[in-house]
Amino acid sequence: MRLILLTLLLAATPMLGQDSLPPPPDLRYDIPADAAPQQVQLRGANYAPGQGLPLHVHPGVEMAYVVTGTIEFRMDAKVLIKHAGDSTMIPRGTPHAARNIGSETARVVSAFVTDQGKPLRVPVGEDGKPLP
Repeated sequence: MRLILLTLLLAATPMLGQDSLPPPPDLRYDIPADAAPQQVQLRGANYAPGQGLPLHVHPGVEMAYVVTGTIEFRMDAKVLIKHAGDSTMIPRGTPHAARNIGSETARVVSAFVTDQGKPLRVPVGEDGKPLP
């Protein structure tokens, strides 16, 4: 599974001509034996300065890699600032948001290991409960 996720991450990251970027991380997530059927999704997104995603949760784990730019990840009360070459893992069901706080377009590639048949993203309020 780890090799598949790393291969997908590398394939989704174009050669940027920036020798200063470290190689993508080798993130690992072991799926519990009693877990519901899982699926893996790989998504990339570009965020203009000030843009991002509002508070939401996933029915599984997200592993995010910042390809370019600077992203502020808010997870519950914790705020993480990640730059190009940084990564973070967001546990199942953790309310989180992301926003480009830099002056250039930010690109993020995320791998998701989620329950099959569930929506990838569920918007939530400050209390962590799904929005109507």
